[in-house]
Amino acid sequence: MNTPEEVLVGRTRISIAGLCGFVMLCGIGFAALRSPSDLWAAVVLNGTLAALALAALGALRLPEPRRAPWMGFACFGWIYAALALGSGNLLFSTYFFPTRLLVMLYPRLHPEDSTILLTSPVSSNSYVFTVWSRFFLIGHSLGGLLAGVVGAALARTVPGDGPPSRTT
Repeated sequence: MNTPEEVLVGRTRISIAGLCGFVMLCGIGFAALRSPSDLWAAVVLNGTLAALALAALGALRLPEPRRAPWMGFACFGWIYAALALGSGNLLFSTYFFPTRLLVMLYPRLHPEDSTILLTSPVSSNSYVFTVWSRFFLIGHSLGGLLAGVVGAALARTVPGDGPPSRTT
């Protein structure tokens, strides 16, 4: 029987606490995108990397029935992070669809800065990032988390091997 604080979605139960946590993470993500500072970029990037590392650990160490969502989160999240943050190829990142979405979102959140997209993302000192390069770092970090959530949801729906049957 379902308790009042749980909603049945397919075979997955989503608790009110889980939804509150999701809303809180969305709020933090939108605040970071609206005011992309060095601190926000560091918090979101390192939080994403920590979540992906913990998911990989969960995929390795948890027992079989609970392993699939963690494996899906880790695989999809790390693949997205590698493509978005690790490519270093400007041509690839220009045609990477989430980058296109961030380019369309940036002028809406920062109308005073909309012409800055035509300049280099990094100043002459390669360690000093502009506002929009922090925006893209934050956006792609959040994209890695979103890809991980999609991977976890897909991993829950794909039928896997059940526990081995015992024959006597």
